[in-house]
Amino acid sequence: MLLSTALRESLSVYTVLFTVSESLLHLYIVTTSLNYYRTEFRKNGSDFEDYYFEKWYSLFESYRIELNKFDLDNNLEAIDWFDSNFHKFVELFDALADEIFYILFANRQFLLKFNTLLIKTVKVTNFPAKFLKTKARIKRTSIP
Repeated sequence: MLLSTALRESLSVYTVLFTVSESLLHLYIVTTSLNYYRTEFRKNGSDFEDYYFEKWYSLFESYRIELNKFDLDNNLEAIDWFDSNFHKFVELFDALADEIFYILFANRQFLLKFNTLLIKTVKVTNFPAKFLKTKARIKRTSIP
């Protein structure tokens, strides 16, 4: 299974949002979470009840991230609420990714499968020439 085009584009957006160097696994966790829940809010947002938002509020509160609460009485769509709090969701998923990363990093079998996924994705991705060296290999860069 290869990374979807939308996920690859989100990875690019996420790297612009965060200038610090993160591992690809961390980046993958955050962007996958963002894509999954944005789709969830877009497709099923009109069916969400109060308790669904209360779960989110509790999660944000546990990580001490403030956000604007959703008003069910307002005509605002759930996806609009998600989009208006997008950077807050990025912050939340980034914090969650730190915890998930430490759990997954100890699982060697998972890391081998993830590496295989990355290899397949890199082979089919068209990178700009400035990131490539001869034989279409990706240039190594130093950590900033």
